[in-house]
Amino acid sequence: ITKGLVRRTAVDGVVFVTWANNHYKDFARFWTMRLKSLGLTNFMVGAMDDELYRYMTEMGVATWHMGSKGIEKDAVKKDFGWGSQNFHKMGRDKIRLIRDFTKVEGISVLISDIDVAWLRDPTPFFKRYPSADILVSTDLLRSEIALDPPLQTPHLVDGEGLEFHVCHAASNIGIMWFRPTRGSQQLTEEWVRRIEADDKLWDQNAFNDLKALAGACAYRPDGTGLTDTAFGGRVTMGTLPVSQFSNGHTFYAQRLHTQVGLEPYAVHNTFQFGGTPGKRHRAREANAWLGDEEINYFDGDPELPEKGMFMSYTPRIPSAEAEIVRKNKELVSFQIKQIKTAAAIAQKLGRTLVLPPILCGLDRVWFPHYGRFPGSAFALPFVCPVDHVINMDLADASKFREWTFYSHPEFPAEMRESVATVEV
Repeated sequence: ITKGLVRRTAVDGVVFVTWANNHYKDFARFWTMRLKSLGLTNFMVGAMDDELYRYMTEMGVATWHMGSKGIEKDAVKKDFGWGSQNFHKMGRDKIRLIRDFTKVEGISVLISDIDVAWLRDPTPFFKRYPSADILVSTDLLRSEIALDPPLQTPHLVDGEGLEFHVCHAASNIGIMWFRPTRGSQQLTEEWVRRIEADDKLWDQNAFNDLKALAGACAYRPDGTGLTDTAFGGRVTMGTLPVSQFSNGHTFYAQRLHTQVGLEPYAVHNTFQFGGTPGKRHRAREANAWLGDEEINYFDGDPELPEKGMFMSYTPRIPSAEAEIVRKNKELVSFQIKQIKTAAAIAQKLGRTLVLPPILCGLDRVWFPHYGRFPGSAFALPFVCPVDHVINMDLADASKFREWTFYSHPEFPAEMRESVATVEV
């Protein structure tokens, strides 16, 4: 990467940056198309292999040969697998990348994971905080922008603001805003030093350690959402609002943005199940996924004789008073039986099944819980992401479509007008 390329790509001193390998080619396409749909041009994609570099170049996207310092050439093209050794090596490549971008004078950088869907241009939000060295997303599962209204309300703009305290939950480094300040540079230098000195240290944990250095979390909030105590008093930091820079739970399960009445800027596909297929399906459920025209997604199941033939149905759901609603296993099984029946009918008719919304009586978590993910607050039962009940890692996604399929932003108009309704 060169400073010249960064400067040529930046607009008004801002550049959006992500990175990927060819295994995530469709995510790179989706990420860039989302930003293009917002009228943005100031984004870059670091290519970890030659194939993705060529593809991004063909798309006209600013890119460079990023490679990897620790991952072998053949392995760098494949799925890293969350938590694997190569996943952590990729994380180290990311932190070195962040460090290098903070050294480009006059350019603020938004670092984004490849599985973030950008729904609005966040630049105006970031520029409300010119004193912040770093703004970062969070794994917080509730909104705290109005935790102390008398203190916080004067600092809100159109109801938007930062979370109350930077240490009320772990920071998530999937979305990070850096200004090119001495504080940002010092923190990222130390961040790189620590993860290179200990190959078992997770990059995100290392950041949270640095954030809290020298008792930094003991500060008394002033309502702005910022603290100048981070990194031992060398960095001014704030936590992005989780209702608008959402994680996978607050967006897909809680729908927190609708609860607080604020339009989201982005959703990071965390807190999900089913690996890469699960992330992809969730983005489609949210009508956020773009690039499906390129892969003939609207042709349906490639094994069917006719293209573009789909079938959906109106599911039966027990009444709210029925005991089954309080029994999650029976509730979900009740709906799965309908899906299996509908799948058989669709196959007989030569059509691809469009799944219905699925009602869950309990949240899904990867450890024992009391019905909801600890720290979250939302009503049960709820319309849950499909990966709560279907193993997307094992499912053949070519055989069905998401329940929001007919409102897909790229759905062909001629298909929208060709509908037949059957009552049985």
